[in-house]
Amino acid sequence: MLIGIGLTTTIGQLLLTHGYRNAPASSVGIFTYTSVPFGTFLGWLFWNELLDKNSYLGGILIVLAGVIVLRTKIIQHQSD
Repeated sequence: MLIGIGLTTTIGQLLLTHGYRNAPASSVGIFTYTSVPFGTFLGWLFWNELLDKNSYLGGILIVLAGVIVLRTKIIQHQSD
């Protein structure tokens, strides 16, 4: 199990580094915050931790921020 965790986190870090290399940090950086809702979900899934309304609100705000950043980048790219 520990090898799987290490392998998964290593691959995740390599992909994040690749993303930072190929895109502006302002576009990629917002997605590092997705670890909060994923961590909350995994806590619920594996340890039966209950989600509260702040967890839901935070997850929604993170997803909305990501969508806004992507839409803004797409609009800027189309106008260039």
